[in-house]
Order: sequence, then structure tokens, then C-alpha cells
Amino acid sequence: MKALKNKTILNITTIFIIMLLGVTSYLSYISYQKYNIEKNSIKVSSFIYEIEFVLSELEQERVSSVEYLAMHKDTNFQKVKKSRLTVDRSLERLEVFLKGYSRYNVSFGKYINSIKDELKFAREDINNRSKKYESIFFNAYHTKVFSIFSEILNNLSMLEKSKNIRGYLSMYEKYTVLRENSLLEHIGISFALMTSEKMSDLDISLWKQLSSKDTLPRFNRLSDQDVILTLKGIVLEDEYSNILAKDREMILYEAKIGDYSISQIGWQNHINKKMDFIVQSQVLMHNKIEENDEWNLMQSMAIVFAFAIVTLLLLYMFFKLTSIYFRKYKNSSISQETLKDIALVFNDDQQKEITRLIKDGKVDHIYKFLIKAIKDANQTKDLFLASMSHEVRTPLNGIVGFTSLLKESDNKEEQAEFISVIEKSSINLLNIVNDILDLSKVKAQKIELESIEFDPISTFEAAVESYAAKAAEENIDFNIFLDPTLPTLLMGDPTKMSQIIVNLVSNAVKFTPKNGEVNVNIEKVLEKPNEVEVKFEVSDTGIGITKEQRKNIFEAFTQADVSTSRKYGGTGLGLSISGKFVDLMGGKLSIWSEKDQGTIFYFTLTLIKPESAKEREVENMSNLTVGVLDPHYKGEYHANKNLDTYIRYTGAKIVHYKDETLLAMKDSANLPDILFIDHSFRYRRDEIQKFLGFKTKTVVISTGEQKETLKLYKSQIDKVIYKPVNLTKTLRALSSKEDKQESEKLVTFEGIHVLVAEDNRINQKLILNVLNRLGIEVSMANNGQEALDMRKEYDYDMIFMDIQMPIMGGMESTGNILSFERANKKEHIPIMALTANAVAGNREEYIGAGMDGFLSKPLELDKLNALLQEYFSDKIVE
Repeated sequence: MKALKNKTILNITTIFIIMLLGVTSYLSYISYQKYNIEKNSIKVSSFIYEIEFVLSELEQERVSSVEYLAMHKDTNFQKVKKSRLTVDRSLERLEVFLKGYSRYNVSFGKYINSIKDELKFAREDINNRSKKYESIFFNAYHTKVFSIFSEILNNLSMLEKSKNIRGYLSMYEKYTVLRENSLLEHIGISFALMTSEKMSDLDISLWKQLSSKDTLPRFNRLSDQDVILTLKGIVLEDEYSNILAKDREMILYEAKIGDYSISQIGWQNHINKKMDFIVQSQVLMHNKIEENDEWNLMQSMAIVFAFAIVTLLLLYMFFKLTSIYFRKYKNSSISQETLKDIALVFNDDQQKEITRLIKDGKVDHIYKFLIKAIKDANQTKDLFLASMSHEVRTPLNGIVGFTSLLKESDNKEEQAEFISVIEKSSINLLNIVNDILDLSKVKAQKIELESIEFDPISTFEAAVESYAAKAAEENIDFNIFLDPTLPTLLMGDPTKMSQIIVNLVSNAVKFTPKNGEVNVNIEKVLEKPNEVEVKFEVSDTGIGITKEQRKNIFEAFTQADVSTSRKYGGTGLGLSISGKFVDLMGGKLSIWSEKDQGTIFYFTLTLIKPESAKEREVENMSNLTVGVLDPHYKGEYHANKNLDTYIRYTGAKIVHYKDETLLAMKDSANLPDILFIDHSFRYRRDEIQKFLGFKTKTVVISTGEQKETLKLYKSQIDKVIYKPVNLTKTLRALSSKEDKQESEKLVTFEGIHVLVAEDNRINQKLILNVLNRLGIEVSMANNGQEALDMRKEYDYDMIFMDIQMPIMGGMESTGNILSFERANKKEHIPIMALTANAVAGNREEYIGAGMDGFLSKPLELDKLNALLQEYFSDKIVE
């Protein structure tokens, strides 16, 4: 600093820093502009996704078309028309997508019209059945339509600047071509199997050409060995080659006579297995392209930050040098003993200020500071006593006032209400007294910390859960994230840590208005062999705190709202005690806040990891696909990142849905294994109801306030999670998948038509859903009379008869059906009782009335399946 006092050196240094500051500011601006351009430009992975979507829909159209050409049925043609409509929509979506990005629209927009024209000609040939299927599917769909998509992928690879992305694009294109060849083979063989026609020499020649190309691509364009190993792990070369080897050999042997022993379903299953391997490889390439897109963006961001940091450092140096021009130095001395006394009396901010004044040597400023500090100390003491008096009187007034009212009241409802108020006021008073005692112990340095083993997940989940109801009452979105990678055991004082968290959550809920948000995040920062560093954070979107208020925020009874109305009141003793507890544990409670922008309290603790601590183990659910219907507000969807993290920790795959996407899949076979539906912003009856009834396990995320609303849909919901969503609740919800897996193992049937007599609408939907999942066609009767009339009109394979129904009960209806069958010499249809009263006496009564068996409600899938296998073993789908 002495050198800087030299005016010449100071001037030269200042000019040099100004020049550097100008250069770095310019570079920061340029790099930020480039980052924004890259951020707002289209990603290659997004374009690939749109192309893949069109190709997938086009596959369905081609499969539907070959079925129509083979079967010549109107139902098949209706299916063709439906798939064509889907393809047209996907092409329109791709066209809209390209128009939004000039970079790709210029290069690829022209291809869309060509694809549409070629599709039009191919579809006319199918409608007229004017050409052989080979010409339609090999020449029209493959050569003229698919080749355009192949050209797009090839050109996209050449346009890409990144070497890694070019490699992944090249591999993606190869797998796409392999998938196309597999589809062509599937279409050709399926046509022969469905029509039982002999294969011509030309057909066999085309088939052999396709088979010769059916080899996995080489990995010479890939440099990442981990990716290569992953691709090899999906399917080995020999395993892939053997999938269709036996089927091909058998079909080729029988091709000249047209009498095929391979079934269409068997061939379809083997093709699907092969396609699954290819799709997995495509997904891997797509994910790698997406990762590289993100990495490129992060690199641009890193460059921006680097220039920005250098600019800020230079700016700091500039201001530092500028201040030297106006600073006067005076020597001043003060005894070390006085400094020690100051440290005992003043807080951290005051110590910093007095130290600065002493170094500056401004004696008059020191005197003014000391006078102000004495006044502030007296004012703080008076404010503490006044605030404490107010805080204590508030619950006391409630106790005294409502006690008087209780004495004069004879109404039991009023008495219960008054007692409830008195109880809550007593609890509040007790909490205030306990806080005052804790604060006095901290001041007297008599707080003792425990050091015991505890499970951080269960301990902190239980602490936070107590505020769920309060948050729900205020319509506050309350979230908690507990890092699932935390060890099973840690050493520390779980009671005081929980008290800190509860105090921070209480404060956040108190100062957050309705429709706000409170988040609790507890994450592992660093783990060593013997200790773990854990960060605790509680944030809210409340009223925020000004810079002046932050200075005293950890003082007792600090006012967050100084207006006379006191809408929010003060922070009480909780923050003061929490700050002291964190200090005693070796951390520091910090705060970030802006007025009307919310507040974040955070601190980090280093906790001992005992020898008995283990890595937290959960069930491996990598075979599951979990769908999540996120809440949407003002047109935007908001994913629950905590839920995603918990699900990914189990290894399960996550798929996020929008409203329209999920509704379009209601009858699809590609539903996720478990579906999570966020009830937020779907509280009205019609908003949640349309997302229920899917043929998969359904878990609804809601709040306690909506418990009564969800009771209406109890039969359509497998599990309800009440916010906040945590790791334990998520794992319990996922474990309900076991029932789903068992049901999927049950056999299915075909060609069975049953009649169900049931008067309850909810039970009707449930039974219909269960039977349809087993492949059974169902007709529904609302009472016994309708069941009798329908039996007279039609023949069924089996009748399921509810016992208690209006107009005509199940027992009477069964008797009438038996009389009808005897009188008209009709073959007897088995009748099964559906009843909730499956006790021994009732069973004998049903059998005696002529019923052939019975099932208890609600239906158990394994028992229903066993019953159907007993009667319809010849109609089981292999």
C-alpha cells in the first residue's frame, strides 16, 4: 500500500486497470450475446425427437396398411385411416417445429412437402389395391418416403460442428436404417403369414437381401468407450442374430407351399424383441446427443462467468484504488485489553465497525459510535421486554377471555370451540416460555449438546411433517427435499437440529402469504470416511426482509412488519435461538432476502459418521416406468424436482406428461407402470376425474385439505400422497407396484363374452376395467331384470351376478334364467355370484339357488383368473 501512495504509480496502475476493465467488459458482453443465441437456438436432440415421433407413427400406418391388404376388412381400413390421421398431425407438428427455427427450416423445410406428396401416392395405391404389396411398401413407403428421412439425418450429421454429436448422429442414423430394414422384413413376412400365400422367388430374394443387412452397426464413429460398452451391453451380436434365426429358417422352408407353422403372434413377439434392442440403442444415442447439447451450453455459460468474474475483480480493484485518493491515514493506538472488552460487549457487526474506525483513527467517530451503541443496547433491552410482554399477553388474553366465556356457556358446541382456543393458546404460551428459557441458557452458555446416533431421513421428515397441515390451511405449496444419499446414521443432537428446522419452517410459513411457497432442502455436500458435511436450507416466497431488517434478524422479537396493523407480527425468539444453536454446532446461520422477493435461511454442519452407518439401500426399480402428470399454472407445467430425484434414486425411468398427452394415451398399451398425478390446480371435480381410470396404478399427490374431495374417487386411486412429498412416502407409493406386476403375470383370454349384472356405477367401472385387462368382452346390466332380458336375447360365455339389486335381485334373476334355459332347451351358461358377503352360509345359499360359483367383492385378480382358466382353458392367449 505504501507504493500505491506514490501518485505516479497510482495513476499508471489506475489507467491500466481501466483499460483492462474496458476489454473484459466488452468480452463479457460478446460472450453473453453468444450464450443467449445458443440458448435460444434449437437443439439437435429436439429435432431428432420430432423426426423419431413421425417415423414411429409412420411405422404404425405401414403395419395397419399391410393388415388391411392381407385381411380386406372394413375394421382394418378404419384402423388405417386413424393411423394416417396421426401421421399427418405429426408431420404438421414437425413442419411447425421447423418454421420456428430458421437454421433448420432453410435446410430441411423443403423435405416436408415431398414426404406428403409421396405418402399421398402410396395411400392411393393401398386404397385401390392396385399394386402388389411389395411395390407399395418397398418402393413407395421405403424408397420414396423413408429415404427422405434418411437424407435429413445424413445432412443433419454433416451440418453439425461438434465431432461428438456427429458421431452419435451417425450411429443414430445407422440404427434408424436397421430399424427400417427390420420393419420391411416384418411387413413382408406378416403379409405372407396372414394370407398363407406362397412366396415367389422375387419375395424370397427381397427377403434374403433384407436379412443380409440385419447386422448391428460398427462403432468406428464413436470415441467414448463407455458408450460402446453400454451399446454392447444392450444386446450382443450373436444374441441379436439368433432372435429370428429359427423363424426365418422355418418360414423359408415352408415358403413354397404357403402352409406356415409359425404364427403371426409368435413372429410379432420376436420382431418386437428385436425392435426393443434397436430402440434402446436409439434412445442411448439421443440421450448422448442431448447431453452434448447441454454441455456446449454450459461451456458458453462458463466463458460468460469467467469474463464476468474477471470484470468484477477489476472493478473492485478500481474502486479500491479510487478510495485511496480520498483516504487519510492517521495513527491511533488502543490497548489490547480494551479490544478484548469490546469483543465481549459488542456483536459481530459492531466489532467489525469499531475495528474499522480504530484503524482509520477517527476518534470523534469512535465516540459517536460508542454513544450510539449504548443507546441501542438500552433500546434493545426495552424493546425485548416490551415485545416479550406483548407476546406473553397475547395467549394469556385468549386463555382468560375464553375461560370467562366457557363459564357462561351451556352450549356443548360452543364449549368445545372455547376449549380448543384455550388449548391452542396454552400451547403457544408454553412455547414462548420454553423459548425464553432456551435463550437464557444460551446467553448463560449453559446449553449442552448431545452426540447420539440418529437416522437423518426419518428424523427430519418427522420434524417438517408437523407443518404440513398449517401450510395446507394457508394454501402454501410446502416442499421438502432430503438427500437420499445421506447415510443411514449420523452422530449429533437430532432434537436441537429438528428444533432449528422447525423454527425456520415456522417462520417461513408465518411470513408467506396464501398461494406462496415454502421449501426445505437438506443435502449432502461432502462425505468423508468419518464425517459428512450437510447443508440445511429453508426458503420461502414471503414478504422478504429489507437490508436494514437483516442486520437485526437474529435478535429476539425482531419485527418483520413495523406497520400498526402488524399483519405478520414479529419473528419471536425462534430465529435468535436457532442462530445460537447453529453456532454451538460449529456452523453459521445465514440469510438471503430481498423485500417482497422471499427469504432463504441456510447453514452447513459437519456431522460425524459412525462405523455402523451404511449406504441407504432401496429396492431396485430399474424395470419400472413411472409417469408424472405435473401441475400446470398459467399455461406452464412445473415439475416436482424432489419427486424426480426420489424416483431416479430407485433406478426407475421417469416420463413427464402434459394433460393432452396423457389423455390421448388412456386406452394405450404403453402406459407407465405407475402414474403420479399432482392434484395442484386440479381441485375442481371435473379437472381431476378425467385423469383417473387409467389401466395402471394411480398415485395422487394432494393436501390434507382436499382429503374429502378425493374420497369420491377412492375406487380409481390406488394411493394418495399428502404433501410435502418426501423420500419415505415416495418409496411407499412405488412399492404398490408389486400388485401391478403380479397382475401383469396373469394370463389373458380371447373370444370370451360375459354378462355382468351390477347396479353400482363405481363397481361397474371397476369390474369392466378388470375384465377388459384380461381380454374379455363385457356387456353390462343394471339390475336382475335387465340381465334376464339380455340372456333371453343373446348367448354369453359366463354371467357374473350381483346379489342385491333394484327391480329384481340376483337370486331371483338366476332362478328365472335357469327356468328359461330349461324351457327352451338352451345350453346352460355358468352363473357366478358377485357378493361382499362371502361367508359359509351365504355360499351354500348361492350354490343351492343354481349358481355355479361365487367371487367376493372387490374382485381379486388371481382368483378371477383361476376361475376363468378353469372354465376357458381353450381360450387362453399363449
